[in-house]
Amino acid sequence: MLVLVMWSTHSDEQTSARKVCARHHWEVWHVATSSAGRDIFDIVVIGGGAAGLSGAKITARSRRSVLVIDSGAPRNAPAEGVHNYLYAEGTSPAKLGEIGRTEAAVYGVQVVAGSATSATVIDEPGEGQPRFTVTIAGQDGGARTVWARRLLLTTGLVDVLPDIPGVVQRWGRDVLHCPFCHGWEVRDRAVGVIGTGPMAFAHRAAFRPTHRRCRLLPAHRPGPH
Repeated sequence: MLVLVMWSTHSDEQTSARKVCARHHWEVWHVATSSAGRDIFDIVVIGGGAAGLSGAKITARSRRSVLVIDSGAPRNAPAEGVHNYLYAEGTSPAKLGEIGRTEAAVYGVQVVAGSATSATVIDEPGEGQPRFTVTIAGQDGGARTVWARRLLLTTGLVDVLPDIPGVVQRWGRDVLHCPFCHGWEVRDRAVGVIGTGPMAFAHRAAFRPTHRRCRLLPAHRPGPH
């Protein structure tokens, strides 16, 4: 069966696009290979959350070999459910990750449980050869080194919480960080915005549409949690 793809551009745009394709070797179907004891992937994704799995799935659908390194500690782990995701409203972060890994696996994405401890650029790798080495500390205690033609960093963020008793224990339940992710679930309740920086004023304004009582509570600078 012949599949036609419509691509309407001017001649100069087509010439430029061909140069881009040639430069990135998009016409080549790379696969995970093992050469001289090396595990080589087209793309290594560091971070196995929603962003990392989405990127892995997209690139794998373009017939790229993809390895995802997942530490299993997403930022939203304490939350009961995610919101503003189509078809996933209220789904727990753990379940969302499970769905993402299952979908990515259909296209050959490999996921390893562990953390990337180092990434090194290879000098003068040669045409089509890996450009990075990545060392992985597996959650099983083992270590592994892989080679990658490209790296995708989706490590996310780490929340730095103020040194206030009870905040860490209630984080993601009664202590929230995003009016768009959690504001609806606590609508019409009294809300206090802990002010640890100038963005606290913006947070207070963002909570106002869903909360009639919203106060700014100045606090000292964040601690090392």
